Amino acid sequence: GAQYPLGHLADAGLTEKVQMRDSLKDRIRDKLLRQLTEDGPMGAEPEDPRLISVVADLEALNSVADDDPLVEQLAGRYLVF
Repeated sequence: GAQYPLGHLADAGLTEKVQMRDSLKDRIRDKLLRQLTEDGPMGAEPEDPRLISVVADLEALNSVADDDPLVEQLAGRYLVF
């Protein structure tokens, strides 16, 4: 448990659970950012409902805690595991 700042929690398995949740949120954020990049520059079609939805989801993701149910919902929506 030396690599974790909360090494004393590693024995209880709590740190791993937190680490996994963090990485799920990070993977969702990465996928949303990748989707925005692949769909073209933000100014290309500002009325594109898909881009608007991705931007809204990214903003929502950034505004919630790692254990918020929204993280799981977005993981399902964007097929992030």
